[in-house]
Amino acid sequence: GTDTHLILIDLRDLNMLGNTSAEALEFANIITNRSSIPYDKNPPFYPSGLRLGTPGPTSRGMGSREMKLIGKWIASILAEVAEIKIFMNISNEQEKKEKIRKKIINNSKIIIKIKKQVKVLCKKFSIKKRGE
Repeated sequence: GTDTHLILIDLRDLNMLGNTSAEALEFANIITNRSSIPYDKNPPFYPSGLRLGTPGPTSRGMGSREMKLIGKWIASILAEVAEIKIFMNISNEQEKKEKIRKKIINNSKIIIKIKKQVKVLCKKFSIKKRGE
């Protein structure tokens, strides 16, 4: 089949680096990785993609309902971070600096809100110990 547990997101339409996206999502306790995408013109250290997978949530017992919710959270965070970058008039070259990425992320109001929701979801689906 064509089903896979890995997802690769092309961020070029958002004009945002994978670094900023991954760091913003991590601040909300959603762990992803920056990743190069096919035909990416950016160097591997500053790629235009984001990679995520479903093994973590499924190992906690989450299903399609929770995956849809996580997807909405990811989309909301990426959209707001992209808007903040535009509002602050930050170029891709400037975005390569960690302090600039932190500045973008610290201006997000939705990340804090979603971080709280992620914690609630994770408490409902705690990690099981061996033998449980």
